[in-house]
Amino acid sequence: MAARKYRDNTRAGGRAALTHVGAALLAASFWAGAANAADVEPVLPDGIGKVAPGYITLAGVFAEGTYVGVEQKDRIPNPDSSDTYGVRLGAVFALPKAGMFVIPSVEFSRTDATGSNAFATIDSDSTVRGGELKLVFIAASNLFVHAGASGGSGRQDLRFNKLVPSTTNLHNYSAYAGADMVVYDASDITVSVVNELSYNYLVANFDPNNTVDRGSSRIWSNELGINGAWEVHPGTKLRAGVSWASFLGVREMIGEVSPDRNFGILSLGASQSITDSVSLYGSVGRVVFDSKRDVSSAKIGVMAVF
Repeated sequence: MAARKYRDNTRAGGRAALTHVGAALLAASFWAGAANAADVEPVLPDGIGKVAPGYITLAGVFAEGTYVGVEQKDRIPNPDSSDTYGVRLGAVFALPKAGMFVIPSVEFSRTDATGSNAFATIDSDSTVRGGELKLVFIAASNLFVHAGASGGSGRQDLRFNKLVPSTTNLHNYSAYAGADMVVYDASDITVSVVNELSYNYLVANFDPNNTVDRGSSRIWSNELGINGAWEVHPGTKLRAGVSWASFLGVREMIGEVSPDRNFGILSLGASQSITDSVSLYGSVGRVVFDSKRDVSSAKIGVMAVF
């Protein structure tokens, strides 16, 4: 009897459980673009000339704390919500002779989500560990080209009606490439146009007792934006950005609510030098013009430049 009840509940709650996976993927997709813009701000664009000559030099290290919140709007039947907290640790290596930076990093994140359907309430918590490798090329004094890839794996533990457990193994992969062109550069104000093409792929291996044993989701997206930075005084900089994201191709996870294909992203940020080699930075972001989801983000980080 207990085994039968377990199978019935997992089947009834399976569709809502999958939306938790999809929401986490959308959050990761949104955050990828927001984080890339400021990853190496303390050492770009003129940082390449400050490092010691050589083939490769450790230019800096950084640590970040991140948050992404996703909430489906009431117009979605049985809306769900998720909160993702993460820690990212990385280093910046300069290759002066090649005119580029190499940025490896590792990330640990946890997602708490709630949802329901006509048959069950669903709570879940997920942990994911992964890494990223990013390259930044200085193509010209006002043009920076970047490319990177990341991957991670983890586990999602679900509870149907707060009692019946179910486990999903997750694997997430992404790749991206883009360019950042400075179109206006005054003594204290800089304006740039940024474009990035990205691909995200998520694989979920569900609990053996679920009616569906495996699912996957793929998203091709492009993000075009304008960023502005104002150096209020030496060591203090404020930033603002607006961008438009388009999902060029989407394959939803089975049971997932189809996402909006086009939406905007607003962001505000700041950085403050503490010493000549240490600086703090942070940002907040918000998705706009998305009829199905509200997405918010925040980040705070510290970087030491050598």
